[in-house]
Amino acid sequence: MMRATRWILIFGVILVLFVGGWDRMIRMPGESFQGQPPPLSGEEKILERELRSHVSMLAIKIGERNLLHYDKLQQAAHYIKTNLQQSGYAVRSQEYQVEGRVCENIEVEVPGTKNPKEILLIGAHYDSVEGSPGGNDNGTGVGAVLALARLFSQAKASRTLRFVTFVNEEPPYFQTPGMGSWVYAQRSRERGEQINAMFSLETIGYFSEAPGSQQYP
Repeated sequence: MMRATRWILIFGVILVLFVGGWDRMIRMPGESFQGQPPPLSGEEKILERELRSHVSMLAIKIGERNLLHYDKLQQAAHYIKTNLQQSGYAVRSQEYQVEGRVCENIEVEVPGTKNPKEILLIGAHYDSVEGSPGGNDNGTGVGAVLALARLFSQAKASRTLRFVTFVNEEPPYFQTPGMGSWVYAQRSRERGEQINAMFSLETIGYFSEAPGSQQYP
């Protein structure tokens, strides 16, 4: 009897953990959208064209960008830096070497007015996985970082807003010392930077009206 009770308790704990994990990590909040979306406002139309332009440049005109296609990786970095400069920023690069080639994380920031040492970091990786042009993963994230950086370029923020695009986030460098965010986090730690929050913009979305094409997970 005691043995049976123990197994019932173990099963109960596993069930609770499974349901809790599903609720917190997989289940989408709210209700799925149905019907025709509302028309875009004037500002939303501008943003839509801007995001489409960024993703098109990275995924179509540049294409696959990683150390196997180093020239394309450099083109993507140049595009990001040029765009940020056009938004009025002084662009900084964190350069480091991987397999004898220079890689770089790219950053700009809006200094905080009240608590400048407190940093809110908004970031995305600009490399793509081998064999992919990286439109959704992660051209969408980079496009959003560039758009947000433009929108906040003249903002007055109490904390420092820092916009960063990372390199080498895809395999074989994911979770290795060659990973861009790994290198960046290490430097931040050495400097004693106070990063209060990090918003990772990753594979923001793919849209298709084809029946059955939109499923989660």
